Amino acid sequence: MTKTYALLIGVLFLLSGCGGNGQVLNLPEKDGDIHFYAFVEGVSKERETSPEYDRIQALVIEMQTNEAIDLTQVDIQVKKEDTIEKYKEIIDGFPTYVLLDHEGIVLKTSNLDDVQEYVENTRIKP
Repeated sequence: MTKTYALLIGVLFLLSGCGGNGQVLNLPEKDGDIHFYAFVEGVSKERETSPEYDRIQALVIEMQTNEAIDLTQVDIQVKKEDTIEKYKEIIDGFPTYVLLDHEGIVLKTSNLDDVQEYVENTRIKP
């Protein structure tokens, strides 16, 4: 019985992130749910938004209207020292885009075209 408890504590320790330095992305709870994370250089403070940010917004809208994708979380993180430190295990550089399902990373890329291709290929077939 003691070995079982030790094993359970070890597994919980690994799941919670042993080092505590990096932040883990929240996995969706249900099968079919998708979370989208975007780690970007920055967002313009002027009235005009950047073409990259406009495209991210358009892709989010497209994912929300796609019946085959159940988008349950969107998180856009701007490049800051604390963001880099929190997500250093995930971020390869800026930009980094990550799509997660309940099992883990579905797509991790620095190219929005890859996200667009994922959305286009994830359609309910008639």
